[in-house]
Amino acid sequence: MKYLLLALVIGIAWHLWRSKRVADTPAPQRKPLPQPETMVHCERCGVHLPQSDALGLRGRYYCSAAHLPGATDTPRQP
Repeated sequence: MKYLLLALVIGIAWHLWRSKRVADTPAPQRKPLPQPETMVHCERCGVHLPQSDALGLRGRYYCSAAHLPGATDTPRQP
């Protein structure tokens, strides 16, 4: 019986020591999420892409140099 009581006291002491140790560690800091980018669509093919990746010309956006006006004479497909 005394060994059971001794094991119980040691278990409670270990639990208290462990919970104190875990509570003392600082929480890891998270990096802030990046702000979402504005999405635009290509005037030629209609694909959506971030504005930073698009090529802008006279207020309109294109996905590649091949889709810029004058590069080809293919009209926009729906």
